[in-house]
Amino acid sequence: TSSASWRSSSDDRPSSSSVLLMISLEMTNAAGGAAGEQSDDVGITLFQRLAETTGNDGAALAAFLRHGPPVVREDELGSVTARVLVVVGERDRTVPGTERLAAALPDARVVVVPGVDHFATTTDFGAIDAVVRFLEDG
Repeated sequence: TSSASWRSSSDDRPSSSSVLLMISLEMTNAAGGAAGEQSDDVGITLFQRLAETTGNDGAALAAFLRHGPPVVREDELGSVTARVLVVVGERDRTVPGTERLAAALPDARVVVVPGVDHFATTTDFGAIDAVVRFLEDG
């Protein structure tokens, strides 16, 4: 059984982009929700806008980024009993690990949405159709 973990990096420290984003989110939160200074990093700017427009707490998002998601070992995924649909945009950087993730789950299906990146996946009609078909298949 593999003990590999599903974490974006083997290093527990946040990336420099994550640190800049945390600072930006904390500044936004400290300013009472007013938009902080824009970053030159497009990814940070997009994430900050997403956080602000969905009414998220900047300090909570910064704390999540600081500590990262919980580590899930590959061998633990075998205990998932529900059917799983893994939907990923073709231009998402996580595409290479998608098949490995699905293979570790007992009953998983992968849908790669053509021409879509990470942030657009949830609103893309191809992704929505895939989810509806998955739910209809019961």
